[in-house]
Order: sequence, then C-alpha cells, then structure tokens
Amino acid sequence: MSFVGDPYKYDVFISYPHAVEALRGAETLRDWSRGVADAILEYVTMSLAEEDIRPEYYLDRDRAVSAMPLTDTLEESIQKSAVLVILMSPYYKNWCVKELEWFFERAPVDGRGFGQCVLLNVQKASENAWPDLLRDKDGKRLFGTDLMDDDGLPLGYETYRASKTLPDTNGLWKSIAIEIKDKLIELRKRRDAERSLADSKVNPWTGLGQTPPDDLIIYLEAEPEDRQIWMARRTRLAAEHAVVLPDEPFGDSMADRSESVLGVYRDCDALILHRVRPDDLIQPRIRRAFQDRRLLYQKERKAIPWAVLDEHPDLPLPGAGAFRVPRVSTKDDGWPNQLFEALGGTPAAAASP
Repeated sequence: MSFVGDPYKYDVFISYPHAVEALRGAETLRDWSRGVADAILEYVTMSLAEEDIRPEYYLDRDRAVSAMPLTDTLEESIQKSAVLVILMSPYYKNWCVKELEWFFERAPVDGRGFGQCVLLNVQKASENAWPDLLRDKDGKRLFGTDLMDDDGLPLGYETYRASKTLPDTNGLWKSIAIEIKDKLIELRKRRDAERSLADSKVNPWTGLGQTPPDDLIIYLEAEPEDRQIWMARRTRLAAEHAVVLPDEPFGDSMADRSESVLGVYRDCDALILHRVRPDDLIQPRIRRAFQDRRLLYQKERKAIPWAVLDEHPDLPLPGAGAFRVPRVSTKDDGWPNQLFEALGGTPAAAASP
C-alpha cells in the first residue's frame, strides 16, 4: 500500500535515461542516476519515518518482472504513481518521453499535473532535446533543480566513476527529498478529503461524524403504474420504524422542479428509487435523482443518502455504476435492514429486539 493511498500503488516513480556508453565511456549515466535516486529516496523515507505507512517507490532496477511485457509493466506502474521525479539530460528521450506521456494521460481522471512532478536538471540539454510536455503554455521550459557542476555535467560524476560514491552536496539531496515529501503529504490530504466527500455522498452521517436518526424519513420514489408493489414495500418499511413519503407514487409531475424538489426532499433523511419492472425508466430516474440531490446540497447544504430498491437484482441496472448508487435486492426477506445499512446504518429502533 502506498503512503498516498488509493488509487496509487507507488508514491514516487523515478524517470531517468539509461544512456549506456554516454558521458566518457565506461561508466554510464544510468548508474549515477540510480545512485542519486537512492540518496534522495532514503531521505524521503527518513522524513516520513513517523508516519504509519512506509512510502512505495518505483525504480526499474528494483521492479523488473521477468516474463512481463516491458511496455505494459511500465505504463501501468507510472500511471499508478503519485509523484514523478524526472532526471533531465540530453539523453531523456524515447522511453523516457513515453513515460511522461503515460503519466499525463491520467490527468483527465485524477487531475494530475506539473504539481505532481519534481524536475531535476542533471546535464545541460539543448532546446531541441527538451520535451514539449515539460514546457508551459508559452512554450518555455519548466523550472527545475540543477544537479550539474559548472561544466554542465552531472554533479560529482567523475567522483562517482572513480569511487561509486556521490559527493557531499551540502543538503541538496535532503532539500529535494523534502519537496517530494511535501507533495506526498499534500496529495494524501487531498485524497483523504476526496474519499471523505465520496463517502458523505452515500452516507452523510459518516461525513458529518453523526449517527443515523432512530426513525428515518424516507422518500420512496416509484412510477404510478407500480403502485401495488410499491405500497407493499412502503408498508414493510413503515413497520421497520421508518416514516415513508409520499402517500402515492408521483409520475413526472415534478419535472420542472427546482423549488419543488427542495420542498419534497428538504425534510427527508434518504431517497429510495424503487425499480419494479424490467422495462421501467430507471436510468433517467437515477440521473434525475442525482441532479435533485446535488440541487438540494447546493441550495441548502444538505446531503441525503440514496439507494435503489430492486425487484430484479439479476438484471443490469443502467446508470448505477456511473452515479455510484447502492443497490438492494428485495429477494432477501431481510431487505429493509440491508437497505438501512446501504443508507448508512440501521435505525436504532429497528435494530432492537
């Protein structure tokens, strides 16, 4: 498990060129880059030592898996990484640029951007060698931390060739590690907030740190032609210490509803969509209910949980996945308690013997 948490498998992905035979022959930029990565990640681990979860890193030296396609392994790993650390040099091309593309492909899904990158300039790179993905909207290079000496070569490269040791950088590795740590902590806070918000949309009592009320006021929404089965379900819910509205199932009389929705749902603790027939209008009803709940929150800052009470649990439920609405089958005689649990907790009166 990563420090940032779901959906990330790795906290940091190190993207660097292998550049075999580069920079004066025998030693490679790859080995120096791995040494730098080790030094920085050691400081990141130390700086997060008091946290309850150890950070997870991806460095290809440690993560190669035999018999796995290289392309698939790299693409999945980088897209499941929270922070991308880039060691930029003239050799940063081909596979390296592909890693950049894979990383930013996830932007529409999780909103990632340059704020989740740490750019380290390890060697002077010409304008032509600089990737377009590492430019701002005006085409200018993004700012990074220099890891170069006065000649524009990787810091301490000759020393590393001779002794396999990195030079004392007067706290440079540590300062880079702190930048990475701060990004990880900020991402973790953001993800925790997003998860809490998602939970609160299904279970607002959890989001508010409250327990469910003893008696739930439930709005049981259905189509008028399903009144007979709807009435039976309504009666069963009422027997389980729930107040059930309305007295009769409405058709589409609330279609132009902005204010009427507030009047109908304002005092309710939950909204239940009752699917009775396989050919009913459940998909547009789910979409409309989602919009109604959002309107209620926008207008009055009230979030109510919702669920679908389904007479046909073996059939697909269009719209349920996209709008993340819980689904409860009526085939189990204990469906009222399952419904209460899906809404965030069984009412105390219903749970008592």
